[in-house]
Amino acid sequence: MMKIERQKRLIYFILLIVGVALIAYPINFALLGSTADKLPFSLLGVYSFFAISALLIYLSLEFLSGYLGDKIAYLFLFTVMIKLGVFLVIYFGKNSSSVITPLSGKLSMIFALFVFLAIEGFATYKVLISSHSDEKKN
Repeated sequence: MMKIERQKRLIYFILLIVGVALIAYPINFALLGSTADKLPFSLLGVYSFFAISALLIYLSLEFLSGYLGDKIAYLFLFTVMIKLGVFLVIYFGKNSSSVITPLSGKLSMIFALFVFLAIEGFATYKVLISSHSDEKKN
């Protein structure tokens, strides 16, 4: 019974992450208009980074919940901090202060960050609730 619930949750969150990326990116790109080509970074790269990291974070939460139990929220916080650190190194570690990112580009990055962070937070909540109900049954 629990295995079926877990499989459904896996499919749901994988489809949710991929679906949000496939919907949010074109909307964000269209809202940027002509400034999208002038950004000093790839908007597709930003969305790809956040979608892949959200998938990795969710999968690590799901598969390590049996070992960590109610401490899974700490894993979530740890992985989010690692993700933000890697993001900063990749996108801002070039030490090119002469390249100025327009406000629309910064807002696009923040939008992508918060969209996927919300999904990761919701996934953490669902995994926590599931592992808590599993503990009650045992």
